[in-house]
Amino acid sequence: MSGQFLISLLSPTTGIILFAAFFVLWLKKRELSYILTASLGYLLTAFGFLFQDTFPPWLMNAQRIASNLCFLLGVATILVAPLQRNKIAIPWISMSTTLLSAMAILVWFLLVSPNLVARIAVASIALNLMIFLPLKQFSSGMQNRFSDRLLLWVMIFSLAIFIIRPLMAFWTPDGTDTYNALDQSTYWGLVHFSFIVMAITMAIALMVSVSLDLMDDLKKEAITDSLSKLSNRRGFEEGAEQALQRSKTNATISVLLLADLDRFKSINDLYGHGTGDRVIRDFGQIIQSLSDNTTVAGRIGGEEFAILLPESSHESAQAFADNLREQFQQLYLDNPEFTSSTPTTSIGLVSSNQNTETTLSKMLNQADKALYSAKNKGRNRVQWYQD
Repeated sequence: MSGQFLISLLSPTTGIILFAAFFVLWLKKRELSYILTASLGYLLTAFGFLFQDTFPPWLMNAQRIASNLCFLLGVATILVAPLQRNKIAIPWISMSTTLLSAMAILVWFLLVSPNLVARIAVASIALNLMIFLPLKQFSSGMQNRFSDRLLLWVMIFSLAIFIIRPLMAFWTPDGTDTYNALDQSTYWGLVHFSFIVMAITMAIALMVSVSLDLMDDLKKEAITDSLSKLSNRRGFEEGAEQALQRSKTNATISVLLLADLDRFKSINDLYGHGTGDRVIRDFGQIIQSLSDNTTVAGRIGGEEFAILLPESSHESAQAFADNLREQFQQLYLDNPEFTSSTPTTSIGLVSSNQNTETTLSKMLNQADKALYSAKNKGRNRVQWYQD
C-alpha cells in the first residue's frame, strides 16, 4: 500500500468521521434537521473523493462524473445547513441551475471534447458559486449573534480557499495535463488540503452553534412556564424591568395588566386538573395572539398573569384588555363541557404615568388593587387603578 494511496484516504476519512459525528448528534436531537443535512453533505463529499481516488475506472471514465457530482452536491449541502438552522430560504433554483449546468459542461469536456484544464476550471467555478449562493442568502438573513457571525466568517473563509485553489493549478501547471499525473500533482494535494480545512472549520462552527443553541434553549426553559408557554415570574420580571427602563429613557407610557382567572379553584374541583391545565394553556395562547414583539407577558402565579404593554396609550391598553377578556369568555360560552362554571377573567390595569416613580413592584401592587376591585364588582370585567 503506497503512501500516496494513504494520503488519498485522508479526505474521505475526514468526511466519513464528520458524517458519523453529526449523524449521531442528529439521532439524539432529531428536531435539529440542519444537523442531518450537514452529515449528508459530509458523506457525499467522502464518496466524491472515493470515486476519484480509490474506485477502479468505470465505463467511459464515468466515475469522474460521479466524483464531481458528489463533491459539488456535498459541499453545497454542508453550506445549506446554516440556512436551515436560521430558517432562511434556500436558493434552490439558482443552486440547481448551477449544478446542472456545471455537470453538463463537465460531461462535455470529459467525453465530447476532453480537456482536463477546462474541467478543473469549470468544477472550480461551479464550486465557488455553490458556496457563494448560500453565503449571500445567509448574510442577508442572519441574526446578530455570535454563532451566526462565526458561521458567516467560516463560509467566507471556505469561499476564499476554494477561489485560491484553482489558481494554484495554473501557477503550478505540472500534473494538469493528464489524469494520471493529476493524482500525483501539487494541485491535487491542495484539493485534499483545502477540503479538510473547510470541512473541519465548518464542523467546528456548526458544533459551536449547536452548543450555543442548546444553551439558549436551557436559558429559555429556565424563564418559561411550560403550561402557558409564556414567561414564568422570573422571566416576566426580567423582561418587564428592561422594558420599563427603556420606556423611562424614551419618556413614554407603559401599561401593566394583571389578569386572574375567575373561580379557577372551582374549575379544578368540578372538571379536574387536566381541564384546569387546558384553560391555562388556552388563556396563554390568547395572550400570545394579541401580543406584538414588544409585549412582555408571563404567568406569575397559579392562575395569575401579568402583561406589560410598553409605549402604550390608555385606549390601546383598554382595547387589549377588552379583547383578552371577551375572547377568553367566548371560547367557552357555548361549550357543553362547562355547565356549572364557565371560565372568565378579571383584569386590573395601571399606567406608568400614574406613578411619580415607576417601578415594577409598585405597578404590580397597584394593578393588584385594581384587580381586587374588579373581583368585588362581580368578576369578568376590566378595572383601572384609581388613587
